[in-house]
Amino acid sequence: MYKDLPIHDAVLTMFCKAAELNNLLFGDNVLDPNVLFDENIDAIERAATSLAVDYVQNIYGDIHTTKLHRLARHLGDELRNRGNLWEGDTSVNEHLHGACKRMYRRSNKRGPGVALQMMRCEETQSQVPLELTEIDAIEPSERHVEGAASDDKDKRARHERMTTGGVSLTGRGQTAAVGDLSLLWGLASLT
Repeated sequence: MYKDLPIHDAVLTMFCKAAELNNLLFGDNVLDPNVLFDENIDAIERAATSLAVDYVQNIYGDIHTTKLHRLARHLGDELRNRGNLWEGDTSVNEHLHGACKRMYRRSNKRGPGVALQMMRCEETQSQVPLELTEIDAIEPSERHVEGAASDDKDKRARHERMTTGGVSLTGRGQTAAVGDLSLLWGLASLT
């Protein structure tokens, strides 16, 4: 399969074949990702067997792992019995992962405190919308200002819904001297 390719090019070729198989399983250019026809399954089955036998085992030798065996010998049966693996779409998880990436960028990216910083950021991010929802739940009649014209009442009520005045968390930190922070129990070990 690899002829006289150097090992790094052979490994790259193997990964390209794995990407081709992945595209057959989870490709976006299909009419209905939940339906596979027999000819599609046959092509996927041939590609999986070729990847395992011709490419992976030529580099790593005659390996016998459960995953490789299932890929080479049972993928077609699984697809015929259970249908396409439409759960392969990772767009929802990737979208949700964006919040973690934003929180990590806001952290100092060092030491065991990163997880705590990210958890506090997540708590703040979930608390603010919760409190805004509680503010929105107040009846508009309870928000009006005595003696104001009807249009003014509507404008003020809309403005109140758009501001975070009633929210207890600001999401902002406080400045403090490093010497004062080192006196705190949790931060005493900082250098």
